[in-house]
Amino acid sequence: NGQGTWMAGEITDYILDQQMGFALDGDFNSVEVDFAIEAGGARCVVRQRANIRFKGVAKIAGLLAKGRIRAQMLADLKKLKALCELG
Repeated sequence: NGQGTWMAGEITDYILDQQMGFALDGDFNSVEVDFAIEAGGARCVVRQRANIRFKGVAKIAGLLAKGRIRAQMLADLKKLKALCELG
């Protein structure tokens, strides 16, 4: 759809059923993302921490699109949470 970019990286942290972390790098930014999964009774709590560093001209675009990026991350987190609750 022309609204994405490819990123490559590595898993930086992994504990089965508890947490997972990634370090990703692309043309426009670098990202460190950590997910923590916690049992909360009948619910599953998924927490996400992300550190996004934009490169070059993308730094300006990142400032302008901050709200949109945050909304997309929250939508992705809801999808991940739904997947975790399937099991």
